[in-house]
Amino acid sequence: MLTEFEGLESPVPRPARIELFSRHVKGRISITPLRLVDGELEDPEVAWHVRRRWVETSPLRRAATCALAALEQ
Repeated sequence: MLTEFEGLESPVPRPARIELFSRHVKGRISITPLRLVDGELEDPEVAWHVRRRWVETSPLRRAATCALAALEQ
């Protein structure tokens, strides 16, 4: 198993891990772990879309905010 998959044994189904590993070995994709941290969105339009889509207590809202903040960087 790739070290990139450590800790993802449960959330990512085995067939998907096998497929990703196969593509990685063939050089078709690269897998890079990314640790997301809480952050604030800089783009007001992006923040508006996140607020509009999920309620404040939703874990999906937090995940989207973290991912989008990482992309903004």
